[in-house]
Amino acid sequence: MYFVYSNRIAVNPRTGRIVVAMKYFSQIHVFDLQGRHIRSVTTDPVQQPEIRGLNIAGTSLLHTLDMCTTDERVYILWSGHPVNEQDESLPGASAVLVFD
Repeated sequence: MYFVYSNRIAVNPRTGRIVVAMKYFSQIHVFDLQGRHIRSVTTDPVQQPEIRGLNIAGTSLLHTLDMCTTDERVYILWSGHPVNEQDESLPGASAVLVFD
């Protein structure tokens, strides 16, 4: 079972930013520490997961595997493979996306 709104969150108090990278949507959202939206980025052509209640179908794409930040950059380990073909303990072919 895959919860549709799963994500990775990073908080950087020095820069005053919160970054949210969606696991099953091709979206990254940036907020300030008061929760005000700063910007959003789409990492891939918009592909909505097949939603079943609060879960998604195994054929939906897995986007964000992991994320880390520095004061200058956000690094996202991106998959792009269908969920039912992805073993997260063995990431296989992935890409690192870099945002400033």
